[in-house]
Amino acid sequence: MTDTLTLLLVFGLVCLASHRIGRWFTALGLPYITGYLAVGALAGPFALDVLGEGAADQLRFVDEVALGVIAFVAGSELFLPDLRRRLRPILAMTAGVAAVGVVVIGLSIYVLTGLLSFTADLDTSARVATSILGAAVLLALSPPSTIAVIKEVGARGPFTSTALSVTIVMDVVVVVSFATAASLAAALVRGESLDVLFVGVLAIDLALAGGLGLALGRLLGLVLARRLPSPLTAAIVLVLGFGAYGLADLVDTWSLANLPFEIYIEPLLLTLVAGFTVTNLTDQREAFEEVLHDVGPAVYVAFFTLTGVSLKLDTLLAVLPAAGVLFLVRVGAIAAGTTLGARIAGAEGVLRRRTWMALVTQAGIALGLAREAGLQFPELGAAFTTLIIAVVVLNEVLGPMLLKRALEQVGEVATGRSKQMVALHGEGRSTDLLGTRLSEQGWAVSYVGEHDAADGTVGGTEEDGRGPDAVVALGEHDVANLRVCTAAVDRGVETVIARVRDAALLPEFLAIGVLVVDPTTADVTLLESAVRTPDTASLILRPDDARSVEEVTVASAGGRQLRELRLPQDVLVMTGRHGRAALVPGGFTRIHDGDQLTLIGPADAIAEAAARLGG
Repeated sequence: MTDTLTLLLVFGLVCLASHRIGRWFTALGLPYITGYLAVGALAGPFALDVLGEGAADQLRFVDEVALGVIAFVAGSELFLPDLRRRLRPILAMTAGVAAVGVVVIGLSIYVLTGLLSFTADLDTSARVATSILGAAVLLALSPPSTIAVIKEVGARGPFTSTALSVTIVMDVVVVVSFATAASLAAALVRGESLDVLFVGVLAIDLALAGGLGLALGRLLGLVLARRLPSPLTAAIVLVLGFGAYGLADLVDTWSLANLPFEIYIEPLLLTLVAGFTVTNLTDQREAFEEVLHDVGPAVYVAFFTLTGVSLKLDTLLAVLPAAGVLFLVRVGAIAAGTTLGARIAGAEGVLRRRTWMALVTQAGIALGLAREAGLQFPELGAAFTTLIIAVVVLNEVLGPMLLKRALEQVGEVATGRSKQMVALHGEGRSTDLLGTRLSEQGWAVSYVGEHDAADGTVGGTEEDGRGPDAVVALGEHDVANLRVCTAAVDRGVETVIARVRDAALLPEFLAIGVLVVDPTTADVTLLESAVRTPDTASLILRPDDARSVEEVTVASAGGRQLRELRLPQDVLVMTGRHGRAALVPGGFTRIHDGDQLTLIGPADAIAEAAARLGG
């Protein structure tokens, strides 16, 4: 007991270092997961020996806790309203990648195991088992890594949505395939027959995993509905995820002792189904995502660091050439599979040509499956696990780069678009301060005079010829302000704002749809707001770096309810507009393409929300 506590303490310190160093890797343009793996390998028995031989086996329960959470996350990403709108190309490309990948990757692994010195002594059955397991693992993708890249570049659009959906659905196919492959591999390695009984047992295994996953999801929904303190809820979720592995071992042991055949419930499939159940069959989706968001960082650090500890660096160096070959084979298989699927679905253009670039990334599920395969089948040797992990690391390092490049090529990266433009009319301190503030928020600011209104060129133009997104008239003369606003409205500028001093001209501004700021009442209105709702007023009076308020035009909601749009937890929808009708949206409010929503929250979270809304 003392030794285990000491090992946990040392491992905890290594994880703290891993978390810090992972940030350094992101500064170099590499995924943070790579840093975690590197720190784990450095702390392991083949380098500094901080965590010696056997430490990874003693900490196996950490793996199981982490894998439960990773599978929960994968299941929670399967939100049916998001998938239905693009179901045909998603299913076709998923099927194409699975069919081509199993054949091409499986055959490649079989050939390689006959050529490599550390696998050449495996018999034919073991080589076939290795090929089946390896193909199942290498077909796994990475929804979390894909989402991270999409969030980083602010990508949004049909290509982004379809690629992310294929990534999510593919992981479900892979987990089911791995459960099947594990049963086949067990039969091949241990000399069991592949008869009708085998097929029946496999069906029982899959059915039990699905049924127990559904029950676990319902149980999680009940726990989340109790609204317990956050740390207690997180602890229960971790324990239930870990419990899936204990249950699988218990059923396995019982079946060996009491039945003429072995029943093995794949815990990853069980927990993935549980995550899907909470997200789609209970009303606790948001609470579940919040818990996973809270525990996720610590879980990923521990899992990937421990995976690095388990790497055999001497074998890793030996398998790098073979890993490079498998990397290229896998990329080719994915490209062929997506092209075939897109052709079957009738998808043209960038979906057919570029989707493969978005499906290279691997991370949590793939590494988890590789570790699971190595532990279930020690007969295949450590070289198998190390080879597959080496390929996964290559995919994890190079995949995000290919995804980012694909998003740039299809033109769905926010940073590649023109800045929002605002034209300011008037002189003085107010105009200068407003221009400075908007520039700091990323707007392209121009200044216009009355002559611009006269010749119809309010706001000037960029190279693409478009005009400003907003015009603000702050001049000293209301008649001149009216000319500027009229020209802006005639040009089709959506947002036109004016400061009006002469009340007699107010009806003319309002008649053309100008948002009027009346200096005589603005101060009183703001002071009243500060008295009645001080927090709301502080957003205007004292904006800070922690919070931002943005208006987003929705482009990919399709009439779904606001609660179905899966916005980040720390983003609040304050108001909305549907045509000329103002909205105070609730969870059941249907949001349509073209609606405008005002969001408040951290800037990065608002960027993610805008990406999900397609705005």
